[in-house]
Amino acid sequence: MIITRDSKIIEWNEGLSVGIASMDNQHKMLLMMINDICTGQLYCGQFADARFVSSVYQILDFFRNHFAAEELVMEKIKYPFLEKHRQQHQQLLKIILNLLKKYTAGQRYASGKFIRFLRNNVLNHVAIFDKQYGNL
Repeated sequence: MIITRDSKIIEWNEGLSVGIASMDNQHKMLLMMINDICTGQLYCGQFADARFVSSVYQILDFFRNHFAAEELVMEKIKYPFLEKHRQQHQQLLKIILNLLKKYTAGQRYASGKFIRFLRNNVLNHVAIFDKQYGNL
């Protein structure tokens, strides 16, 4: 696979839909951010570093806001597994912060781990765990 600046690493599909428009729209935005951070790695040098760090902070802000909104939805529908879901959110944030810390400490391989983490773990969270509250 050849990746260009116009490539989409991850594309939205209905299998990711939780059936709640506001959450689906936020998840679509997340996919755009993941694609952006992936294609941003095509750049070299300090520009790539600055873009990566900036993108990670944007994703962190996004997650904090999204998780709060999602948890509010779960509270409103009286989702029985809210506390477990909230713990998963905290774990995701902890991993992101840890990878960012490693990257800023000079461990450049952390950017690849971060991208794989987003692509795999976060998408699995949406496709499996978020779907559960959407099915209520």
